[in-house]
Amino acid sequence: MIGNLLSIKEAAFRCDCSNATIRRAIDRHELDASKIAGWKIRQEDLEAWVASRRKQKPQPVRRQPKRTQPAAIIPPWEAEIQRKYGNL
Repeated sequence: MIGNLLSIKEAAFRCDCSNATIRRAIDRHELDASKIAGWKIRQEDLEAWVASRRKQKPQPVRRQPKRTQPAAIIPPWEAEIQRKYGNL
């Protein structure tokens, strides 16, 4: 039984997320954990939590940014001349 108990750090490593994410899940009662010399999470509970997150949170649609013409970079001295005398 003790062999499949994970610390917060180990659980975060397995899920590829931060320790804070695991702590928030415990605080929100989304992830079952026991406080035995620090928080311990059963491997089965962690796998169930990961599976539930995949079902609840679909990947956001990434939209391609609109392509625009880049602005011309004008050195400050040329910009000053254009302000004074207009485009030559």
